[in-house]
Amino acid sequence: MTASPACDSRWVLLQADIADAVENLADGAALYREELPEPSTRASLRRREKAFQKFLQDGYSSVERALIRVLELFDGTPPQGRSWHSDLLRLAVAWQAPAGASGPVRPPFAPALLADLRLLLQFRHVAMHGYSEFDLSLARPAAEAAARVAAALPAAAEEFGRAAGLLPPA
Repeated sequence: MTASPACDSRWVLLQADIADAVENLADGAALYREELPEPSTRASLRRREKAFQKFLQDGYSSVERALIRVLELFDGTPPQGRSWHSDLLRLAVAWQAPAGASGPVRPPFAPALLADLRLLLQFRHVAMHGYSEFDLSLARPAAEAAARVAAALPAAAEEFGRAAGLLPPA
């Protein structure tokens, strides 16, 4: 997913968000998979949990920045209100053009990743609002989703970039 001289300049900012997301999600998934000795103290377990949460929160926040950028580039303003996080996924990733739409239609962004992105959104909510209730041993689904998104996001973003006219044809 390298910038090309022929790509739309708006792609550079979107690409930076994607790169941040991939790095943080991959690091969080790797930390979860590491065969580390059992933490000897509650403090060491807490540091490991917090590092994992931070990687996934930062990674998902970078995905949201990219999705907001997509909406701003093509559709105007991003969603607002209490459900803006889930609305953002619906508008950017699960987007279906209205029947009979005329003119250019923005393609959805990485629709194959929708289920994993929803899982990461749910994880982010638990991490942000669960306070001291977080249990790293229950985070496997989020860690696995993070690994899948990190692996697939660069190609999915490039596919979107080409379909949306931000990148030249392959």
